[in-house]
Amino acid sequence: MSEPVDGPDAPWHGTAGGYTNHKCRCGPCTTAHSADCARYAQNRAALPTTEIPHGTENGYGNYRCRCELCREAHRVDGRRRRELRKQRVAAQQTKGKKRVRSE
Repeated sequence: MSEPVDGPDAPWHGTAGGYTNHKCRCGPCTTAHSADCARYAQNRAALPTTEIPHGTENGYGNYRCRCELCREAHRVDGRRRRELRKQRVAAQQTKGKKRVRSE
């Protein structure tokens, strides 16, 4: 853990906002952020399944739905991300190479 940003007397110290907004990584701010994330996930998990956006990466990743529609959306999105990553790497590699003109 690190020392509190702006000192331990800051009014936001020890809150989730201290972690997210002020980038403080001290113990109390980290603990508050973890508790806030757990509370958010618990509230989201309590939603009725009709409110989950089925067939989307959002449903799979954020709502932890594992129905066939959400699993397929996750697979498709994973393929798309891998393909984009390959394209990005290939573009960076060709960008670094010098072109030689033939005459």
